[in-house]
Amino acid sequence: MTITPRLERRRLPLRARRGAAVMEFALTLPIMVMMLLASIEFGNYFTQLAAVKAATRDAARFGSNQHTFQLAQTQGAAAVRTVLAELGFPCGTGNACSVDSEIVQEGGLNFVQVSVAVPYDQITGALPNWYGPEGQTTLNTPTLLRARALFPIVGP
Repeated sequence: MTITPRLERRRLPLRARRGAAVMEFALTLPIMVMMLLASIEFGNYFTQLAAVKAATRDAARFGSNQHTFQLAQTQGAAAVRTVLAELGFPCGTGNACSVDSEIVQEGGLNFVQVSVAVPYDQITGALPNWYGPEGQTTLNTPTLLRARALFPIVGP
């Protein structure tokens, strides 16, 4: 019976192993940094989108409780501008923020529709601008609520 000698692995010296670890770190660091920046940017984007949606929903709710068409339209737009200003979005006159409030009649019911478009400014620049005018990403949120006024909303 022949016994074959066990093949032993030849170990690299400690210095050579340190060099491999540095190379692996150097190759993975840019990928990890991009993933970190992208997750920060996505978190900021969805936080701002949720804030704009909440402001639009509150404005539509406020406008749907008004008694006339004019009040529903003007108060809804004013309410969303106020809430967005409190949240830090530049939504005054002459800014890039777009607020539209209108009454939609469908099936004998009146609905208040509030639409908001706010430009989104990236904080890290890790996300590409795939859409929007001139590469500007915009937070668009339309909200439609049934008018719950005691009296029917009278159109113009």
